[in-house]
Amino acid sequence: MLAGCIAALFDPISAFAQRTKQVRLDQSVRELPKSEQRWALVVGIDEYQDKSIGRLIGAANDAKLLSEALVKFAGFSPDQVILLATDQPAERQPTRINILHRLANLKSVVPPGGLLLFSFSGHGMERNGSAFLIPSDAQLSEDVEFLQQTAVSVEYVKKSIRESPAEQVLLLIDACRNQPGGRAAAPNLMTRAFAHGFEFDLRNREVRAFAALYGASVGERAYEYNEKKMGYFTWAVVNGLAGSAADKNGEVTLRSLIRYVQEIVPKRVGADIGGRPQNPYAVVEGYLAEDLLIASPRSKLEPQISLEEAEKQVLEVEEAYAEYRARFGAGHLKTLELIGRREQARLALIQTKNGPDRETQIAAWELEKRANSLYADGRILDAVTELTEALKVSPDSPYGYQTRGGLYQRLMQWDQAISDFSEAVKLKPSYSAPYRDLAWSYLQVAGQQQIPIDPRALADARQAVAIRRCPFNLMILSMVEPDSERKIELLTQALQAGPDPDYYTRRGAVNFQADRLDLALSDYENAILLRPDLLPAIVARAKTLDKLGRREEAKQEFDRARHLGYSGSVAPPK
Repeated sequence: MLAGCIAALFDPISAFAQRTKQVRLDQSVRELPKSEQRWALVVGIDEYQDKSIGRLIGAANDAKLLSEALVKFAGFSPDQVILLATDQPAERQPTRINILHRLANLKSVVPPGGLLLFSFSGHGMERNGSAFLIPSDAQLSEDVEFLQQTAVSVEYVKKSIRESPAEQVLLLIDACRNQPGGRAAAPNLMTRAFAHGFEFDLRNREVRAFAALYGASVGERAYEYNEKKMGYFTWAVVNGLAGSAADKNGEVTLRSLIRYVQEIVPKRVGADIGGRPQNPYAVVEGYLAEDLLIASPRSKLEPQISLEEAEKQVLEVEEAYAEYRARFGAGHLKTLELIGRREQARLALIQTKNGPDRETQIAAWELEKRANSLYADGRILDAVTELTEALKVSPDSPYGYQTRGGLYQRLMQWDQAISDFSEAVKLKPSYSAPYRDLAWSYLQVAGQQQIPIDPRALADARQAVAIRRCPFNLMILSMVEPDSERKIELLTQALQAGPDPDYYTRRGAVNFQADRLDLALSDYENAILLRPDLLPAIVARAKTLDKLGRREEAKQEFDRARHLGYSGSVAPPK
């Protein structure tokens, strides 16, 4: 349950030691307070009223996703996580008065012995040795006295926390992205004033334990992950809390989270930007980091679960993960959550079996866990390599073959994908995902090579539906069923589970091919209503309007499609 700023390096022991300052007192704290004693104030600022302050693209999203992660994984009650961000309603805007007001209110609501987490993503600055956080309504100045009136001083935040009854404090500061004034690309490096500004004096009993986590080390900048609309650090933290930072006992501890983020952040920044260091830094005092449980993914299984129930839960989460991965890819928050859940469920199954090959299975699990992290990071080839090593260690894992097959699909290496899915079917005939993905692979091969669809596609898709009659399996079956009425029936059944723009678009296409133009138009309009920027539905609607003779409306829709990136013909082929 941390987010805002942590550190890097690849050997886990040396990484933790070099980028983490840890002070152990006689009474090291080994656990967080109970859920009802945890409070959080999470601030994210992209837009500033003073237009001379550079705009950010990921800070508000950082705050939103961190807030969700604290509730989903870190044991915080939803009504005890206060979110202030520039994409929120007026009463939740991160103005100076709102930030100070919430800090003041927390003094009275955090119970004695409680935990207070404060996270800030946005601009920060230092003047004459004093550190300041820049709220959305701030005005910049070189005058420190003026800044004390318009910005939020780090010392004031620290004073407010110190005056609260909280005994434990977690601070997440990601305020060194770029210069607040002038060009957004200008560096704004972490300074010692920020690095030490939030530290508490445990010996004078200001608090009992605290961890201060920073987006970069002194002299470095924290970068924004443009593709994800987040900071690199918060992206890694959310992923870690979801389970990717779990240790071999299936727990996310303070230490395991720091290790995970210290490894992944500099690697990802280096791969995307190159030559620019970002090594998040942590100060830990009073906590015994290796024992402090930070998060538990929701699907963590009870230790007394039976082998049959453990296998059932693994199959359920693997089915869900395979579907979300296929539909939405690695960056979707639900996919990230399911990555964590599947890792925990698989580990629980290994622990439930407790056989002589347990250590071998844990070794394979750790390799797959590493592959999941690489996949979430967009490094598909590296993930394939790790999964190949995992399958060498544990060659009887249907889920390993299924996951690697899915990555081969992403790489459009269809022969390898089909081989892996076939192996998964042999090892786990009751698993629907490989049957469905076999059907999809045969369909793609036919389309790319301009050959008839392999007859096995229909048999595999039907088997997938027979095992698990979920909307996604029904949709894939509709794509290989030869009869148009049967296609409509399957897609209608899929939509009965809930409105979905992709399924409406598919059914619209079937109706269009059957010359049921009014029904096709209705389906495309429903799809666009659910997702206004869904380009396939917009183009299909334009072509349907054109075929209905409604040329002016069709032209407007094609113009809209071109604005969204469509480069096809302005009108459908005659």
